[in-house]
Amino acid sequence: FSVSASCSLSAATMTFAPYSGNQLTATSVVNANCTSETPYTISINDSPNNGSAYYLVKNGGNAAIDSNRIEAIFTNGSSVLTQGVVAFSGTGTGSDAVAGTITGTLAAFQTGKLAGSYTKIMTLNVVY
Repeated sequence: FSVSASCSLSAATMTFAPYSGNQLTATSVVNANCTSETPYTISINDSPNNGSAYYLVKNGGNAAIDSNRIEAIFTNGSSVLTQGVVAFSGTGTGSDAVAGTITGTLAAFQTGKLAGSYTKIMTLNVVY
């Protein structure tokens, strides 16, 4: 008989403090639950909106309108993360384990933004 390799991911919601024009950072811990001794890599599956920046869009707003979006950059501590860039790699332990932490940064001086809540749903990809 054989055991098939498998992996699943989970990540905490990244929550920023209210934006007032100053630089803000927030983090999300990514956990991997992979079959013991299974090597894996994790990357962001979404394309950036502008260079390496992703748009957090005002709820009910339109990403094409500058006042409806705030730009965010995501890193793993050493590299800027965009679609397909490996954020973390490791080997499965057979149980839930921390793969790494993604840090999001909202640059200062993004002016003219409308009041409200801004969101971005990101998809992570695991290859094993």
